[in-house]
Amino acid sequence: MQSAPIPHNEQARIEALRQYRILDTLPEPLFDDITLLASQICETPIASITLVDAHRQWFKSIRGIDATETSRDISFCGHAILGHELFEVPNATEDIRFFDNPLVTGDPNIRFYAGTPLITGLGFSLGTLCVIDSVPKALTESQRNALKALGRQVVSLIESRLIAQEALQASELLERTGEIAKIGGWQMDVNGTHVEWTKEVFHIHELTPPHLPTLEEAIHFYAPEARPVVQAAVERAIVDGSGWDLELPFITATGRSIWVRAVGMTTMVGGKVERLFGTFQDISERKLAQLDLAWLNRALMMLGKCNETLIHVADESRLIVEICRIAVDVGGYRMAWVGYANDDEKKSITPRAYFGKTHDALKDVALSWSEETQAGRGPAGKTIRSGEPITVEDMATLDLDPALKALLVDLGYRGLVSLPLKYKGKTIGLLAMYSGEMRTFAADEVRLLQEIADNLASGVVKIRAEIERQRLHNSMLAVATAVSLHSSETFFPELLRKMIQAIGGQAGYIGQFTSQKPWAAKTIAVQVNQQIIKNFDFAIPSTIADTLFSSAEVRIVPAFAARDYPELVMMRYHPYQAFAALRLIDSNHHPIGLLFVLFEDTIAKDAIALISSILTIFAARTANELERLKALSLISEQASLLDKTRDAIVVRDMHRRITYWNKAAETLYGWTAAEALGKDIHKLLKHVASDVRQTEKNVLKHGEWSGEMTKRHKDGSPLMIESRLTLVRDKEGHPVSVFSIHSDIADRKLAEAEIRRLAFYDPLTNLANRRLLIEHLEKALKVVRRKKNAGAVLFIDLDNFKSLNDTFGHDKGDLLLKVVAERLKRCVRDCDTVSRLGGDEFVILLEDLSGVQVQAAHVARMVAEKILVELNQPADLAGHMHKITPSVGIALFDHQAKDVSSVLAQADAAMYRSKMGGRNQYQFSADLD
Repeated sequence: MQSAPIPHNEQARIEALRQYRILDTLPEPLFDDITLLASQICETPIASITLVDAHRQWFKSIRGIDATETSRDISFCGHAILGHELFEVPNATEDIRFFDNPLVTGDPNIRFYAGTPLITGLGFSLGTLCVIDSVPKALTESQRNALKALGRQVVSLIESRLIAQEALQASELLERTGEIAKIGGWQMDVNGTHVEWTKEVFHIHELTPPHLPTLEEAIHFYAPEARPVVQAAVERAIVDGSGWDLELPFITATGRSIWVRAVGMTTMVGGKVERLFGTFQDISERKLAQLDLAWLNRALMMLGKCNETLIHVADESRLIVEICRIAVDVGGYRMAWVGYANDDEKKSITPRAYFGKTHDALKDVALSWSEETQAGRGPAGKTIRSGEPITVEDMATLDLDPALKALLVDLGYRGLVSLPLKYKGKTIGLLAMYSGEMRTFAADEVRLLQEIADNLASGVVKIRAEIERQRLHNSMLAVATAVSLHSSETFFPELLRKMIQAIGGQAGYIGQFTSQKPWAAKTIAVQVNQQIIKNFDFAIPSTIADTLFSSAEVRIVPAFAARDYPELVMMRYHPYQAFAALRLIDSNHHPIGLLFVLFEDTIAKDAIALISSILTIFAARTANELERLKALSLISEQASLLDKTRDAIVVRDMHRRITYWNKAAETLYGWTAAEALGKDIHKLLKHVASDVRQTEKNVLKHGEWSGEMTKRHKDGSPLMIESRLTLVRDKEGHPVSVFSIHSDIADRKLAEAEIRRLAFYDPLTNLANRRLLIEHLEKALKVVRRKKNAGAVLFIDLDNFKSLNDTFGHDKGDLLLKVVAERLKRCVRDCDTVSRLGGDEFVILLEDLSGVQVQAAHVARMVAEKILVELNQPADLAGHMHKITPSVGIALFDHQAKDVSSVLAQADAAMYRSKMGGRNQYQFSADLD
């Protein structure tokens, strides 16, 4: 006996047979009718519909013998399924394959067999429709054709049977799941005259059956921006039969805003659309969660980008524009702007930066933070007054000027978050961002956005402080170089230039009185917009002389100078808004001239004292140039004004002996002037010898030097100091001393370190964040490619973390995340990276593992097992004991690893396998199983 060989596609064939779900089912009349018909047509006593399983042939319908199945090894049908044509054996006793077959030598004594294979549309042969006789014979051609046709009918019945089963199951499932998932069904004719809804559709619309709206009324339930989308989808479906699947905002009959998923399909008759039908589902909960998560992720990305920008951008105007750009390009907002609060009578708000879709008309809108005005009662004013974030779900609901509201709607502004820019408890401005759709702002998102605003405020204040510090440095440097000027033809123009530079003016002059009754003078140096111009004579009206020069003190007019003093001679060049002036006197206190510095902008209150001090020093130097030796003493006295500065100012001679030590130096270094004067500066402050040699070399060569140095306080503690050194020469050009300004930059360094921490570390757990993990993983991939060793990534997800949050609140969840972070750090080496990606997901990067995969996997397995032990210990969450279980996925990588994304994806997939396998376990990535 020869058993039939196994078909080449046997595994797929068996799977196809099982998918039809027909094996071992009860008899069915339709199949029995076919075997009866086959028996009659072919004139045989036996006929069967046989399905060939892996080890048997099973009879779905059989006629002529009492059996349900036989072994496949002795089956004739096993041979018949090997081809696509009718398989016929006229006399089995004469066929080498069957002459000794038990079915031939015993019951049912088969002599004749003919079977047509039952071939599916995918080409799989499931079995046969066969006829059998106990005497040899042959079929006629018409009988063969009939048997084949009946075989095709059997295949059709099998497939129809499956379709009917699936349709019944789908219908039952749809009915049950529709109630659970809030999914309803609808249908209507193309004219919209006959409409049918299920109960769930009525429920979602918040309508009571049997009232059915027209098609036009139904579309009107959608939000205004969604109605054209639905209308277009319906019209397109009626024209070409295409369906739709849309997720859109929706307004119920009670005015409640929700999100729905609308699915539509068509029924075609004669090439034309006859009917529309589909499903309708309330997806508000999922949609809002998705939107909240998407906005939260954008806020996280914004925070990272903004912190990176704060590190690299040192210009205030560029910084605030860049933050607005990040809000639009990264955060997905339609427009963002930054405004500063003014302490003027109107309590106005001045916009300083915009980015996104805007309109010139918005720049003319008066903004205020006064509660007494209509403009001040808007979101911007409330933000400044309260110092708290203000959110608006729909701008259309605000009580605004109708024209302004129409403009905002036209620009697509719907949602708004307005964030205060605060520094040391004072609100200095705001960051406002408009979304293109109505939306609520989740508390977590607002907290992240406020962190961006807080960092921006700190960055702006830091930049301003740096500008002020630099301005002070330049002023002190100008004073120092002015003190060292010696007589020459350019003395007065150069002195005037340095004076204007020192106090930040735009014009000025040095004048010498030519007459006192009446007052008249002649300039000896004039500068306008950095240009020295020709000297001139001018008269001084007595009203100005009496007003401005009634004493020898500095006279400063901080604002409205052009309005109040139009007759000033310098107003011919520009309507200057402020000026500082001082009458010059000689050593006998006789008036000899004037110093004037003019400003195009107003003078800030906190700058007046410094301007007055600097101008006094320049006045002394100017008035006493002809009495230079006496002037040295006067200038030394005036130099005490430098004690008012916050930076330490130190002068030492060319033998390194300290000759001047101001109050700020005493405060900074702890040494009093009496202790410091005459001492070697490098020994006193314990400078590094190599640094001293290089610094002195640069000062002598270039005349100045600036940089950071480590110095020592009197108590021995280190100080990080930014020093600026200027070489002072005598009138012959010989170096006589070094003038230096020392600034304590410890706070700035701490601020820079904090900004880096915010950019690269998770604020809750202080673990590395996603950005720093990716940076470390990129470096690790480069190392393994160079060293041909390996590394591992362990992706850790806490089981049932959401349940803890929902049950006990986010405070307990945050405590758990901190506990997990500390335990994970105990599981690894110092050289490994433990990071938090977000939520309850952590990733550990193991580096410098063996290049032998088995050894690397062993180390990773040990760490994973240690993690399971550590995390399985109950955690005390402020009195609540909680059992933690993690799911861990492990991916090894070596020099063949493609990139960071693929390694993380493998670890992530392995983690999900751990969850599917029952949780609280670890799994390696599929390629390592």
